Amino acid sequence: MIKNTAFRFSVIFLAIAGIHAGNYQREINKANAYLAGKLALIDADSLVTLDLVARLYKLKLDTGSARSRILKNPPKKMRIWLRDLDPKYVVPESELRALKGWPEVIAMAIYCDTYPLPWYFLSRIQTLSKAGGNGVTRGIFALTVVQWKGCSHDVAAFEQTKQALVNEIPGVIQHNATGNELWIDCILALYFADHPDWITEDLLNALAESQLKDGSWNNSTKMTAKALWVFLEARERRKLSFAIRTLLPRP
Repeated sequence: MIKNTAFRFSVIFLAIAGIHAGNYQREINKANAYLAGKLALIDADSLVTLDLVARLYKLKLDTGSARSRILKNPPKKMRIWLRDLDPKYVVPESELRALKGWPEVIAMAIYCDTYPLPWYFLSRIQTLSKAGGNGVTRGIFALTVVQWKGCSHDVAAFEQTKQALVNEIPGVIQHNATGNELWIDCILALYFADHPDWITEDLLNALAESQLKDGSWNNSTKMTAKALWVFLEARERRKLSFAIRTLLPRP
């Protein structure tokens, strides 16, 4: 993990406790319009995020047809994620255990209310996240999903591991281009970890400036759905954990 001195420097960069001055409604509207125009052909990877965002913030986006299309004929590599579209969708435990690396870890978190977490879940996250970058954000997401779903876990150990990963986020932001997918994932990870005070107006404005004229980020439905999530959460000014728990299946 990064040293305290490096972390303090990164904290200065982020200007912790910055205030969200704008509501970013213009960016939200443009992103919403872009995504609405892509629903007929949207891919499963993008829809998993967009469908959750639409339900969480009660957006006027009809994701039902796209959800039905994808659930009817799901891409094999996306099967583990489809539970986010339909809580009743369950794959066999053997399919989860056959996965390797981060897909396995994320699958464990998504299905922790159906299949108990294996003893090595936390150590697997700690090992994989040492590579940094998206390993940091994926680790935070996996840990947080388990906590949100109320699955059995070592509370103290989870919090310690998550906070160590959160401390890495400023450095990851600094070393990535503004508005790229990992950069956006870092902002979302801070919301996931209930650290909205680390997300400053400067960071949000930088993300807004990277939006293209058509309302997208990098002409990507997945990136646009994630950026939309960031701005919606910035507008709500709440702890994301309290809102999202109502949408997740519980053990």
